Amino acid sequence: MHQGRTGTMKFGITEAIMGAVGLHHKEEPWHCGPEIHRKHEMLVWRSGREDLIVAGRRYSASVGDAVILPAGKRHEEWGARDEPLETVHFTFTWEQIPADFPVVFNDRRGRLRALAAWLLEERREPNPFSDETRRLALHCMLTECVRLWQCPDDAFVRRIRDYVTHHLDRKLTLDILAREAGVSRCHLVRRYKALTGQTPMAEIRMHRLERARDLILSTSLALKAIPPLVGFSDVYQMSRLFRQHWDITPGSLRKGMS
Repeated sequence: MHQGRTGTMKFGITEAIMGAVGLHHKEEPWHCGPEIHRKHEMLVWRSGREDLIVAGRRYSASVGDAVILPAGKRHEEWGARDEPLETVHFTFTWEQIPADFPVVFNDRRGRLRALAAWLLEERREPNPFSDETRRLALHCMLTECVRLWQCPDDAFVRRIRDYVTHHLDRKLTLDILAREAGVSRCHLVRRYKALTGQTPMAEIRMHRLERARDLILSTSLALKAIPPLVGFSDVYQMSRLFRQHWDITPGSLRKGMS
């Protein structure tokens, strides 16, 4: 049972069943649909951005987002022109999906991306435990989506977090964030810490670390190519922060995958 803004509701997540898993990669702008699927589909962004129309409503999604396309609802997708698109996608059945379940989820903690990468790895290298892994991963992903829906961020925090998520590769300062929020630097820090328990810059640092970890675990990018994608100056800064926060180096983390 979950208590949220829609009241107490039993979601029946354990009854959801995983279908096909795949990786979608497009170098050029593209268009898909309109179409209707017989199963629900989740897309988890790894790069690029996309515009969607789902059941007559328009949405946008990019790195840091996940999208659920509901079964039986018409949808249409357009890939952006500025960078290649890559998403992990999978189909699933879920009889008790809430009628007002959101389409777009901001995966600010990277949990959906990490689980999607795991699902993709299981597809590429199946083992005797793959079916159970896929079942549990799906349940964890849907549970996280329900949590994001039922426990939304404060609007002020959400505005800052959305801006950070979509500008993580750029220089981010308190002045920039304060200007985005329309408040002074002092007010930004004071209010943000009161609402989240940490300062904006501390959260940005962890966001960069977690995004770097995701790229190390879910891509074959060279380690030296990752820092500019997440806003670190170089691999030495990234390594220092990895050791400071997790007592491991990026290289050791990558080797642990092999």
